[in-house]
Amino acid sequence: MARKTRNEALRTREAILDAAIEVFHARGVARSSLTDIAERIGMTRGAVYGHFRNKTEVLAAMLERNRYPWDTLAPAAEQATPDDPLQALTASLTGMLEHVTREPKCLRVLTILFHRMELVGENAAMLERIHAARSEAERTIGRLLRSAVAHGQLAASLDLALAQRYLLIGLTGAMAETALEPERWAVRTDAARIVETWIAGLTSAGLAKRS
Repeated sequence: MARKTRNEALRTREAILDAAIEVFHARGVARSSLTDIAERIGMTRGAVYGHFRNKTEVLAAMLERNRYPWDTLAPAAEQATPDDPLQALTASLTGMLEHVTREPKCLRVLTILFHRMELVGENAAMLERIHAARSEAERTIGRLLRSAVAHGQLAASLDLALAQRYLLIGLTGAMAETALEPERWAVRTDAARIVETWIAGLTSAGLAKRS
């Protein structure tokens, strides 16, 4: 019986997080409440309190469950072929874009992250989490770029720090635009072409070191 109770609690928690996605996406985080989330799934506010102390906890758990988009880059890079770092970088960036646009729920979470929440006040901890995720993604990009230079796939004159930022900004911008107007952006189907364009840009004279 105890196991069933735990399973039921987990299912309820998942239902709360699913409801939070819908509520936050429709109303924005600031204009939403635990009552709104509870009503979405026919629960009382008190029942939601049995799992989360406040709205901020719900938001944090929802984002962690669905993963911050930058978190998917390092695992993908680890699984890539080590003797072809440029292809590993291309595949990792493409996989990241495809992951966050794979299903409607992922897109709604992406929209909440970029356009439905304020990263101040009680949500300030999420800003730190975003910085950490972005920094880890940038380190992964940098590692693959350095390896590509070492393998002769990219010029030794490449400004690695600038190239890292160039790719990270492109990646983050593509996700933000997709989250804002998903019907206008074909990232889901054109991810490979988009990333190939970024990779081609690494040979631009504008990304070379300046003496």
